[in-house]
Amino acid sequence: MVFTSDHYSLMFARGDKPRALFDGIIGTDEELLEAYRSIVANSGRYEVEGNQFTIRAYVAMQPNHMNGWPENTVTFSFSVDGDILKITYVAGPAAGAKQTFRRVEGTPPPWE
Repeated sequence: MVFTSDHYSLMFARGDKPRALFDGIIGTDEELLEAYRSIVANSGRYEVEGNQFTIRAYVAMQPNHMNGWPENTVTFSFSVDGDILKITYVAGPAAGAKQTFRRVEGTPPPWE
């Protein structure tokens, strides 16, 4: 996850297993589906209010995440402890799901 003063970009591989590979440059439909389902990527604007931040994707690998723009928001509660950002999805199908990110370089996010 990368944050500027009001924009974000995120990309991560889902799960704890290596991403699926396929033979050659272009795989079969089944291989492509398995490989691309394993990654999340989107970018847009975000806003912080208290201990919550809301993202609004301008572009996303998953088209449903962009659907309904500009009302396509996802809200998280968060906590920051040193270089660790912990987020929890507030609502929707992923409500209660948690993720943890570690800062690897750069400056602190604007809310610190």
